[in-house]
Amino acid sequence: MSDLAAPARLGVPVVDSVQAAVALAEACCALGLTTSKYRAYAAPLPKARPGWPPAAHRRGDTR
Repeated sequence: MSDLAAPARLGVPVVDSVQAAVALAEACCALGLTTSKYRAYAAPLPKARPGWPPAAHRRGDTR
């Protein structure tokens, strides 16, 4: 719970982060917003991974 005397003591407005996050989530839901389905980012380039997968997996010994 936030300290209700903090704004008066500090002399600046204090935002309750949990209340602000919940209000933002509620606003997004009310607007019908969802995660983007558009592929705006390129797929990552392949890169070498030395030592991966571990030698045990290459041998079939997964213990």
